[in-house]
Amino acid sequence: MFPPNTELTMSMITNRALIVLRNDLTFSRTVNHQYDKSFGVDGAKIGATINLRKPVRYIGNPGPTMVPESFTETFVPLTLTSQYNVGLNFTTSELMLSIDEFDDRVLKPAVATLANKIDFDGLALALQVANFVGIPGQTPSAALTFMQAKTALDNNAAPVDDNRSVTINSLTESYMVDALKGLYNRSGEIGEQNVKGRMATGFGWDKWYMDQNVYTQTIGALGGTPVVSAGGQTGSQIAISGCSDNIAGWLNQGDIVSFAGVQGVNPQNRQPWGTLQPFVLTAPVTTSNTGTATLNIYPAIVLTGAYQTVNASPINGAAVYVYGLLTTSNPAQSAIAGITSPQNLGYHKDAFTVACVDLPVPRNVELGARAADEDVGFSVRILRNYDIYQDGLPTRLDVLYGWCAMRPELAVRIVG
Repeated sequence: MFPPNTELTMSMITNRALIVLRNDLTFSRTVNHQYDKSFGVDGAKIGATINLRKPVRYIGNPGPTMVPESFTETFVPLTLTSQYNVGLNFTTSELMLSIDEFDDRVLKPAVATLANKIDFDGLALALQVANFVGIPGQTPSAALTFMQAKTALDNNAAPVDDNRSVTINSLTESYMVDALKGLYNRSGEIGEQNVKGRMATGFGWDKWYMDQNVYTQTIGALGGTPVVSAGGQTGSQIAISGCSDNIAGWLNQGDIVSFAGVQGVNPQNRQPWGTLQPFVLTAPVTTSNTGTATLNIYPAIVLTGAYQTVNASPINGAAVYVYGLLTTSNPAQSAIAGITSPQNLGYHKDAFTVACVDLPVPRNVELGARAADEDVGFSVRILRNYDIYQDGLPTRLDVLYGWCAMRPELAVRIVG
């Protein structure tokens, strides 16, 4: 702690801002971080792209005969999409505060705004995740739901280590604490859970977090009885029919479908799970005047090879399920049309990556500083000028970052 009546320097303020940012982040602290200081030399800007390497998969071969397999690397582009800033205007007298006073009165509220924006953008990646448990419109309130979420990660060969986390909204946390209050044990974590109203470690998850930035998804209008319109379809587009006619937003980007008879497979041994493979829509769906539509899906339907995703392609006339339910014959399906539900997330840290880079410090400002932490993966820039008319110090805090769902199969949406 710096003594009072010591003028705070730009370097002190910037380094303190980085510490506050690191502590204020919730979801962003639990995923992979990438920090590239080369942008500080080359000049960071929105639109720059970092290519992230994904693990290579192989099939292998039984017996003594070797069958060479191609070494094919795949990359996921992470684009720096977001420069975000908070503008301040404090006075020269406020620079004579102690650093702790300056934290509370000036710095923490500003940095909290940056942290919330970074977390919010990261949690929006839930709409790129196909795996899900729960029913939209029904807040999860049972341990089984979170055990099923754990199973989704197991089925996708997520590492079984200490890097599995759950991030849920406050309502879901309240329901879960209430549902498990019968397990009260004051001396253990369950006891702390009941006293503080916060979920602790449990049910296959190493860490539980509450984040008010959990994303929400509005489901499409639905209607009709959709079926696959031709057998043998593979890839990332599936033609369907039987929908209500002429509906824009019949389903929205981020909604989830599955097809009768199409099971997911374990990516290591390529054996079926025994349950249907979910697919997330990568684009909104508009139906034609005859009730047909094309679904753009992830993952793609791949039937063979190291990157096989399913055990079979859908047959002609196979039912299309939305969030696991039929669109008309199951009454529960009509209840989710147009509903907005939180997309709580369970994930391994390798599912998502956030990258933060150095912003350049221009020469035509009174003071400028930048602080970065390669271990944490974040960089903050602060610039300041002096306003001689108002005796003020207009100051801005900036971050430049980007997100990507690098391996979304290692995450699961816990819808509510």
